[in-house]
Amino acid sequence: SLDDPRVRVVVADAREALDAAGPAHAILSDLTFPGTPDDCELLTRDWFARLGARLHPGGVLAINAVSPDRTPSAYWSAYQSLRAAGLVA
Repeated sequence: SLDDPRVRVVVADAREALDAAGPAHAILSDLTFPGTPDDCELLTRDWFARLGARLHPGGVLAINAVSPDRTPSAYWSAYQSLRAAGLVA
């Protein structure tokens, strides 16, 4: 699937890469657990709204950021932030 000419893989700081990115049918965001307050920026309503604005209608945003088993409060916070950004979680 990665050889498909429609696929563009970007491995970079998401905050920098998003500004250069065009519209997308899918955004896959594999984040590590936030270790600093700056890292939490990638789990906010504003950030999710920026990602959602890059999606084509019907596009998909998939995130892997926190564990519902290990950090249920962080999980539900991310869920509520997605919803507040107008995305369906």
